Amino acid sequence: MQIFLLGDSVSQGIVFDTEKLRFAVSPDSFYQRIKSRLASEIVNLSRIGRTLGDARKALEKRLTQSKPRAVAIELGGNDCDYNWKEVAQAPSAAHVCKTPFAQFEKGVRDLVDRLRSEDILPVLFNLPPIDAERYFHFFCQSDRDMEEGVMRFLGSTSRIYWWHERFSSVIGKIAEEMNAPLIDIRRAFLYEEDYRDYLCEDGIHPNAAGHALIAERIQDFVGKHYAHLLA
Repeated sequence: MQIFLLGDSVSQGIVFDTEKLRFAVSPDSFYQRIKSRLASEIVNLSRIGRTLGDARKALEKRLTQSKPRAVAIELGGNDCDYNWKEVAQAPSAAHVCKTPFAQFEKGVRDLVDRLRSEDILPVLFNLPPIDAERYFHFFCQSDRDMEEGVMRFLGSTSRIYWWHERFSSVIGKIAEEMNAPLIDIRRAFLYEEDYRDYLCEDGIHPNAAGHALIAERIQDFVGKHYAHLLA
């Protein structure tokens, strides 16, 4: 039986290559590390930039072809993000993130129910923490006008961290209330002395060391709750 990994660039294994100054798929991603440790085949449906709505469409299409044993869901990082260029151009205007918070919460709940209706196990991931300061400078690309405009909207870069954490926290809330399995990858980072050492220069993607943390957390979780799935 198969396990689907449904997610965004984090579970696709995207990292920021500091030498080539571009994004690339890492051969050391948590997906690459964990797939040989499980007895079931893992089909990675993750794609860079995916929101919950995009991922749901891709999953529905795939479910017409095959039925997995479980679907591991790693989403939210893009849903909570803003179009920062639009924010910078009109910082006093009302802006909404790619998936409004209430819509995201309802969408995750609906997805859990949808999978259970097909007798498929939903497994939720919360989000790895971000370095808001590093991310701010990354997407502004040293553009002073953009930095000033975005800061007028934010007030402080810490708001980026708080907003991202809010989406991660609601995933944990859903898992608890719906009695769905949760792999707490956020804790794996925050238990380190400085979690920023496990992030790429862009401040949002785990680096190779971060992916190793995630892989170990997954293996610990599977060994504790679903040991029969270990190779």
